[in-house]
Amino acid sequence: LRLEWVVGILSIIVLFVPILIGALLPELEEWKRVVICFSGFIPAFVGFFYTVRIEQIAGYYECKHCGHKYVPTLKAVTMAMHMGRTRYMRCPECHKKSWQKKVLTGENKLDRG
Repeated sequence: LRLEWVVGILSIIVLFVPILIGALLPELEEWKRVVICFSGFIPAFVGFFYTVRIEQIAGYYECKHCGHKYVPTLKAVTMAMHMGRTRYMRCPECHKKSWQKKVLTGENKLDRG
């Protein structure tokens, strides 16, 4: 998951460097400054997508209600409230919502749904 941090930090840099450049170059025409400012958004969002993808596929989550271990869908990881690596998600087995913590070690036989 260190790769997730590296990609996330690089994405933030790619997002903010063009904004700073566009803001600090007053000699350029306004439309050029706007283009420079917004040029970091697409690569940054691609990087953010990959950080969420890494978060999804690395390890698994375990339901607090039924103990089911699973890898959630990308949509579930993206839309879930989270605090660090703990997410509030619905278990695909018992369909109850709970705060589920990321587990990086354990069984290899998981439901990849």
